[in-house]
Amino acid sequence: MVGTVGGEAQSRGEAEGATAGGAPRVLGARRAAAALACLSLAGMGVAGYLSWRHAVGGPIACGGSGGCDLVNASRYAFFLGVPVAYLGLGMYTVLFAAALAQALLRRPPIWLPQAVLVLASTGAVFSLYLTAMELFVIRAVCRWCVASQVDILAILALAALLANRATGHGAERRGS
Repeated sequence: MVGTVGGEAQSRGEAEGATAGGAPRVLGARRAAAALACLSLAGMGVAGYLSWRHAVGGPIACGGSGGCDLVNASRYAFFLGVPVAYLGLGMYTVLFAAALAQALLRRPPIWLPQAVLVLASTGAVFSLYLTAMELFVIRAVCRWCVASQVDILAILALAALLANRATGHGAERRGS
């Protein structure tokens, strides 16, 4: 025995994040959720900045390319009349809260990783659509949007990992 967590004994394999077969796990569920929270926080920063620029107007800092302002002024910067940046900020905020719950709760609800996966999938698909509009319709690229795209795809990968483990396909839920 190595120690206790919440009053329960913990073996060395569990403490170090080993799989049921004893092999070390590259990224444990709590660390994956913490990484997801950090990525969500970064997404909140990007979407927060773009939301602020939408609200107050003025040029977007885009490294001199001007693509951000073209994209932000396009009709694709709105969805059902709501600035896409606001939707992104809301999505990243919900993802952040859900990731914190997964990282900090001893036993997060079994449905939470699947809900995060659905939200991250929706965000990734919508972001890919917006990227296609940037490249093929607007013909301008917003560096902030690219950062958000990379961020949501990394979040999607972690969400898939966590959902896989939560459904029993990962070693953490086996035997419990």
